[in-house]
Amino acid sequence: MISVAKYAAVILIAFFSGKYIYQEYWPLYGTEISYNEISAPPGQIAHLTLSDGTLVYVNSCSSLKYPTTFNAKQRKVFLSGEAYFSVQKGSKPFWSKQAL
Repeated sequence: MISVAKYAAVILIAFFSGKYIYQEYWPLYGTEISYNEISAPPGQIAHLTLSDGTLVYVNSCSSLKYPTTFNAKQRKVFLSGEAYFSVQKGSKPFWSKQAL
């Protein structure tokens, strides 16, 4: 009887762990994200407002790749060059990754 309880406990732990991981991380990896890109020509500065209200000023000869809408867990953009961000406060973290 004790060995059956051990197996049941292992199965329950595995089930609830899997359910937690699915609910927590599926929004990051389960949906297709469409991106826009803006580039600033030499000698000019491009500016835009992201879907969360963040203002971005992209410096000369730089580009920014950003999602049309941010997902449920994070706000992530990809920068090549220089930019100034006036980030709107929110519960989701804002990440700027250097594009290669």
